Amino acid sequence: MNTAIPAVNLTGDGLLKFQQVADMLGIHRATLYDWIHKEEFPEPIQIRGRNFYRVGTFTNWLNTHAPEARFDRTIVKH
Repeated sequence: MNTAIPAVNLTGDGLLKFQQVADMLGIHRATLYDWIHKEEFPEPIQIRGRNFYRVGTFTNWLNTHAPEARFDRTIVKH
């Protein structure tokens, strides 16, 4: 079974699923919800009852909180 997370392009105006963001950060969804509750991570947008992040919102947070990730806008987790 392949559990690798596919590459995600973090340029442009797309949307990221809530789970994709948690996976890219290497955290559980519950941790991401906890960060949101503590105002340590931006609120997601909801579309038809599902949570998403705009790519720009996520990359802005990365640039502020994880500057070492600036070298590449494509994150691949192995």
